[in-house]
Amino acid sequence: GATRVVVGQRFAADGKVTVSGRVRSEGPAKISIGLRSRDAKWANLGQQQLHFVQDQKNWKTFEAEAELPAGAADHQLGLFISGVGTVWLDDVAVVAAESDEPS
Repeated sequence: GATRVVVGQRFAADGKVTVSGRVRSEGPAKISIGLRSRDAKWANLGQQQLHFVQDQKNWKTFEAEAELPAGAADHQLGLFISGVGTVWLDDVAVVAAESDEPS
């Protein structure tokens, strides 16, 4: 039967980030790569879908910018899989944007 799987990696950052990597999949499963942000009390501050694939047999490169919400203490880069299938990820990176403010 169909399953729902969530796999994630937590990180801390402020401002904008760029998320990139390569993905491929087999089968009818719906795969979403996204970000979830929480405050210090673990209240959800929002979710952003960054990339979506379904039955992507060849490797596909993705890159997306995301604005992180102010007041967030924690972010999670997540892979959300709904349905039956297999997914592969490679070279996934989260890079903070350069600050416009002088240091």
